[in-house]
Amino acid sequence: MSKRFTLQDIQRLETKGIRAKATVPVQQVNQLAEIPAKELTGNEKKSFLLGIDPDVDRCGVAIKEMGTAKILDVKALHFYDVLNLINNLSKDADLRVYIDAGWLIDKSNWHHARGAGSREKIAKNVGACHQVGKLICSYLQRKRIEYHEVRPSKAKVSAEEFKRLNLWKGRINQDMRDAVMLIICRS
Repeated sequence: MSKRFTLQDIQRLETKGIRAKATVPVQQVNQLAEIPAKELTGNEKKSFLLGIDPDVDRCGVAIKEMGTAKILDVKALHFYDVLNLINNLSKDADLRVYIDAGWLIDKSNWHHARGAGSREKIAKNVGACHQVGKLICSYLQRKRIEYHEVRPSKAKVSAEEFKRLNLWKGRINQDMRDAVMLIICRS
């Protein structure tokens, strides 16, 4: 991997009598560094919406460009891959994240008909999913990325209903559908 030289490195070399070969004088580089990137390229910075349905194994993730109705990508990603995606998207674009926040529901274990052992296992899994979501929120807060915790609706969109909406081609699981539904009507 090549080393990137900072302005301080170049100035340090010049004080030692070594002249850096540059097409732009250091003073102009300093002036360029103060100009926002969108003014340099002439392009507006892109803005994306990211929907996340947290899960222990794989989180459902959907990406949409703000101001459009088209879903750009839908994935099931591991926790650290979600953090990587957030980090990469937020470098070059404005990002607004919507998280399915199941912890906002007062009671999340309604499985009365099952035995006590089964209810305990479900409660443990639900708690683990909630913790994954809270960790993602904590990361977003630390990175100063705008995010919204969305209370999940009781109604789920089935695979057949989702196909009729014609939002995404290909196979998609419930977590991925939930992530899409978090952002589809937002701009």
